[in-house]
Amino acid sequence: MDEEDVKSLTVKLAAVTGRIEKRLDAVAKQTLQASQAMGHQVQHALSASAQVSTDLRQAASEALDQGTTDAIVRFGEVIRASEIRLEDAASRLEARMVSGGRLQTAFAWKAFIASTIGSFAVIGTAGYAIWEAQHSLRETRWVRQINAAQAAGRLAPCPGGGEHVCAKVDKRWVRLDP
Repeated sequence: MDEEDVKSLTVKLAAVTGRIEKRLDAVAKQTLQASQAMGHQVQHALSASAQVSTDLRQAASEALDQGTTDAIVRFGEVIRASEIRLEDAASRLEARMVSGGRLQTAFAWKAFIASTIGSFAVIGTAGYAIWEAQHSLRETRWVRQINAAQAAGRLAPCPGGGEHVCAKVDKRWVRLDP
C-alpha cells in the first residue's frame, strides 16, 4: 500500500466519520423531538385534568344549586367522560414515552457501535500508515547509504566495463554479483 492508498483510505475514513457524526446529530434531533412530543402530551394531560376539574366543579355546583336528579346524572356523566379522557391521555402519554425510550436506546446503541467501528478503523489505518512509514524510512536509509558510497568513490561500474557493479575494498575493486 503506497502513500496515495493511505491518503485515499484516510479520506474515506474521514467521510465515514462525517456520516457517523451526521447520524449522531440526527439521533440527537430525534431525541429532542421525542422529548418535545412527550412534553406536549404531558401538557395535554394537564389540560385535560384542568378541564375535568372545572367540569367536576361545575357539575357539583349544579347538583348543589338544583338538588335534582338531573344534576346528579349530569355529574355522573361528566365524571365518566372525564375519567375516559384522562385514561386516554395517560395511555397515549405512556405509549409515547415507551416508544421514545426504545427509540433513544436503539439510536444510542447504533451510535456507539458506529463510533466503535470507526475508531477501530482509524486506529488500524494509523497503525498501517506508521508501519508503511517505517518501511519507507528503512528503504530510504539504504538508498542514502548507496548514494553516499557512490559519492565517496567506493561504488561504481566495474572498470572492465559491462553491467556489473564493483565496490572498492582495500584499494582494489571487487565485483558485486547479484
